[in-house]
Amino acid sequence: MSSNFYNTSGIHLNGLELHEYVALAGKIDGHPHASGQYNFFRPLATLGKKADRVTADKWPMMQQGYDFYVIPHCPVPAPPPNPGAEAVTLAKVIANSGSKCQMAVMSVTSKGNPLACCISNMLSANQNCSDPIDVELNLVVNLNSVVTNPTLGDYGAAFLSGLVDKALGVAIGDSAKWAVGKKYKVPPDKLKLKQELIVDAVKHAWRRAPDHIPIIEDLTTKPVAEFVKQMVDGDAQ
Repeated sequence: MSSNFYNTSGIHLNGLELHEYVALAGKIDGHPHASGQYNFFRPLATLGKKADRVTADKWPMMQQGYDFYVIPHCPVPAPPPNPGAEAVTLAKVIANSGSKCQMAVMSVTSKGNPLACCISNMLSANQNCSDPIDVELNLVVNLNSVVTNPTLGDYGAAFLSGLVDKALGVAIGDSAKWAVGKKYKVPPDKLKLKQELIVDAVKHAWRRAPDHIPIIEDLTTKPVAEFVKQMVDGDAQ
């Protein structure tokens, strides 16, 4: 099965994620939100993972883990919102949002990191932000003539390393809620806006940390991917 490599001509068409929503009747956790269209050449992304010297159809390619920031979101048809509270909540959702390129072929690298690719042909899905855990309920299209053939090990490596990444995100978020709740002597599910902003800042910092501190990936998701690749395909690259 051939797959197009990701390059910056790609487009995220749409997606569906779960986030907090504030209705007139009160807060709703895990309410569906539609994530909107964005182009891969947007500057709000992990530019350090862009392979400027490696191109596909003259567009720069991207490494696995390339993360897009500030993704447009909109709640799906819902109970009437609490205008002020929902406006603040939606702003938080968008400010802390992300859409990560997780699928990659490990035999083709740039600066030692695998290059991202589609799941099949020109179609793919990114690891999008969602509460309490990231999801891949979205559609990405990347049209270009440079293709690869991911192995079963590549698919397994992307899936399991992504699962580790998701689990760490959940653990960091829950730990931050517990710590903030303990400091302010309130239950984690009863945090006020200021306290929620602290938790959001911690979660956001964790999501962005591997972009600037590569050793985090070297100690967490990267060994998982290499181990799975080795076990399934018999080679680490």
